[in-house]
Amino acid sequence: MRKPLLVFVLAVASLVAWAPEARSQTETDARQMFEEGNTYFQRAMRSSGRARQAALREALNLYHRALRITRSRSVLFNVAMCYELLERYDDAFAYFSEYLAFEDLSDADRAEAEAQMQRVRPNVALVQVASTPEGATIFVDRTDLSPRGVTPAVVAISPGTHTVILTLENHENAETVVDAVRGETREVEVALEAHPARVRFETDPPGAELRLDTESGPVIGTAPASVEVPAGSHRVYAVLGDRFGREAFEAPPGGDIAVAVRLGAPTTPGVVSVSVDAVGAVVSVDGRNVGRAPAGELRLTPGQHRITVNAGDEYETWSETIDVTPGDQVALEIHLAPAEPRRRFGVWPNVGIVLAGLLAVASGATGGWALSLHSDFNDIEEACDAALGGDPSACAPGTALRDEALALEDRIRPLAIATDVLWGTAVVLGVTSFALLILNREVPDSTSVRIGVAPTPGGAVASIGVGGMVVMAP
Repeated sequence: MRKPLLVFVLAVASLVAWAPEARSQTETDARQMFEEGNTYFQRAMRSSGRARQAALREALNLYHRALRITRSRSVLFNVAMCYELLERYDDAFAYFSEYLAFEDLSDADRAEAEAQMQRVRPNVALVQVASTPEGATIFVDRTDLSPRGVTPAVVAISPGTHTVILTLENHENAETVVDAVRGETREVEVALEAHPARVRFETDPPGAELRLDTESGPVIGTAPASVEVPAGSHRVYAVLGDRFGREAFEAPPGGDIAVAVRLGAPTTPGVVSVSVDAVGAVVSVDGRNVGRAPAGELRLTPGQHRITVNAGDEYETWSETIDVTPGDQVALEIHLAPAEPRRRFGVWPNVGIVLAGLLAVASGATGGWALSLHSDFNDIEEACDAALGGDPSACAPGTALRDEALALEDRIRPLAIATDVLWGTAVVLGVTSFALLILNREVPDSTSVRIGVAPTPGGAVASIGVGGMVVMAP
């Protein structure tokens, strides 16, 4: 009888909690329906069989009438309990889920509802539904039935194959098929396609050609124009003769917005001058060589351009995107950082010196071990010499002292050889590496061959380079 008792206590507590909320006639009507539903619910708890079922259904009818006026959490909980007692577990799970969505539940109320859901869970097939973007309304099989929640959400459905349908304002409906199994949770994730937005473009002055997202793309209209564009972030480019303008905007799904673009004053393209502190540096604009620094005045169309300066292997390449507006006069003074010098033997002399040091340490360790064992051998010899004066048989072949001495000789011999080899290798490697380190000077890079032609005002410049850079006259 523990479950009915909990429901009764919660129902009475809900009456008290609802009292201050009743400020309008409709809320008063809802509270009255809730109280009448509680009366039938208590009657069901005192009945059994068909009488109990009839009382629970009558309580449900009154609760649902109250919910049509206001989605009270007290009513939601009692509706869920009625469905559980009627063994309509899918509906019970749905109303417990809606109840738990209230953020201001007390810890005790939330714990009780979660415990009820755990008792219901083994009797339902669950589907965890997610969507991109979130906030889509969930329907199962038909959109003319009651929705099952809003993504992301876990919904309970009957076992079997079902179609999960998602709807979201200004997005195409999407659906997916799921095989639900009682006592298990399936996961589905659906991407919703946004409706395009209607954008009204205007330019000052009017008549500019419009391009979307890239200034080299196709013309989408002539301002003023109303154009349908995909939802999302965009940039419009407007060109009227030698006047230019651009504007970034956000197109909401299914939205209807206006975007105004102000064109730059009628003038020649922007002028960019480039000076570099490295003689003979090649200047490129948007991947096209335009000459050598100083490049003089580069007349560039309004918009973004990538300037690249390369002065060979002795300097790091400089590259940066600049924004040119009509009539701009931009002076670029570029300092090229020296490139990391390449040395004849690279880092190998340094590596050799480190290895030589490690080999010397290893040689010292093995030598010290051999000396320690040799000291033990000398102690045995002294013991044998002392024994010869009294008992000559103490160091005879086959005795313990003689066997120990022979064992020490077998261990000392390879240690002595290893010490000599390690020390000799360390000396040779150290001397060689030190000599290479002295000779490890910077060397020019003669492994690359470069041939290029750069257009210049009034002609062209041809260049050929092997390692360094040799300039040929136009």
